[in-house]
Amino acid sequence: MIEPNGLRATLQQALTAFFTAVDRDGWRGREREAVSLFAFEFLVPHALGAVLECASQIGIECAVPQVTTVGKHQVCKDLVIWPRPRMTVWDQRQEPTRSPSAIMEWKVVGYPGQARLRVEHHLETDIAWLERFTSRYPTCLGVAVGIHWGHPSRLKARRVERGRAEDRWWLSLEERCQ
Repeated sequence: MIEPNGLRATLQQALTAFFTAVDRDGWRGREREAVSLFAFEFLVPHALGAVLECASQIGIECAVPQVTTVGKHQVCKDLVIWPRPRMTVWDQRQEPTRSPSAIMEWKVVGYPGQARLRVEHHLETDIAWLERFTSRYPTCLGVAVGIHWGHPSRLKARRVERGRAEDRWWLSLEERCQ
């Protein structure tokens, strides 16, 4: 099992390293590119040996149990961290019942052609869903990550645990360069 305090600290360190690097380099991308870059270049090196046994504990666009009564019994989330290597949502009866150790939902705004809404507005639905999920699965850590590419660029993250989002931003970083 993954130790919760270690996971929180590792995610915070990896997000900070990610934003520092993309700020320094001027890297820009949409949500899927940001999630992939974060997972492979920043999360894996920070987490392996510290809180994860194996990179196979990380899933991108991975199914987790659905907590709303509408639609499918599972839903895909941006980045999922499982308690053990090679885990999935599916139990022995092929039912979507297994819960991850963490779910990260990402929103990236401010790239050309996108409506100019604040990143906080985009995260509201994700935070509400993570509150429902972590209420039902209290051992799961939820993190809503929002990036706004602009002048200055910003990364904000809100932690959600045991059905409740923190009142303030867990992590708030602003562009230093350019």
